[in-house]
Amino acid sequence: MKTILGIISAGIAVVLFANASWADGHLAKSGTISYHTGWACPNNHVATPADGAMIGTGTCRGITYNDNGSGPLHMGGAQCHYSFFVNNGDTRNKGYCFWSDQDGDRIYTDFHGDPSANNGGGEGVNVIAGGTGKYQGITGSGPWKCSWAGTDGELHCNQSFNYELP
Repeated sequence: MKTILGIISAGIAVVLFANASWADGHLAKSGTISYHTGWACPNNHVATPADGAMIGTGTCRGITYNDNGSGPLHMGGAQCHYSFFVNNGDTRNKGYCFWSDQDGDRIYTDFHGDPSANNGGGEGVNVIAGGTGKYQGITGSGPWKCSWAGTDGELHCNQSFNYELP
């Protein structure tokens, strides 16, 4: 009886270990990644060429968390470089980001949106431009929406990607 229990216990341990290892390194061929990011965006560079007009650039750096508490992009570094334009109420932004996971694999995005939306936090669309490692060949897109979380350029953003891998 002890031998049978030992075999069953060992079998369960192997299955659990294999499932955990497979889940950490495996990404389905298609799906949705929902995640949120805390950003520090301390330095905007702004020019005011005319009344009611502004043009500027900046960089945000942050940490991303998968909304499930684990999985793709969980606890990975992120960085976005952006520019914005305001002209008498017409507001736009454009930029490029990378999203990392703890393995150092990355997803690159091209984003655009309205920086005046959501009380100035902005919202728009991320379009996946490529990836490395387990994200090699990834395509897709998804929305982003940000809100100010502090007085010194801190933002909190919610994002998601609908993606496909080759």
